[in-house]
Amino acid sequence: MKSPFRRSEARASLAADRTSLAADRTSLAADRTSLDADRTSLAGERISLAADRTSLDADRTSLDADRTSLAGDRTSLAVDRTSLAVDRTSLAVDRAA
Repeated sequence: MKSPFRRSEARASLAADRTSLAADRTSLAADRTSLDADRTSLAGERISLAADRTSLDADRTSLDADRTSLAGDRTSLAVDRTSLAVDRTSLAVDRAA
């Protein structure tokens, strides 16, 4: 038969083990919370990166549109210059006649 001292010692050890287990569970819960926060933060960073990429794509599209417009303006200017040259030539022919 166990002595009362040994039983008390066993109870104290069991209580210490339970306390340690509770502390481990609390620590695990804190780690999970921290991991969840990290995942949420990472998801936010991914969303931000996707938004930045979308904005960059929009800027590139706008730049392409500006380049196309500039090319059209240059073509229009070339047509105007050619038309002016034709008008000058026609005027010179009229004066010569």
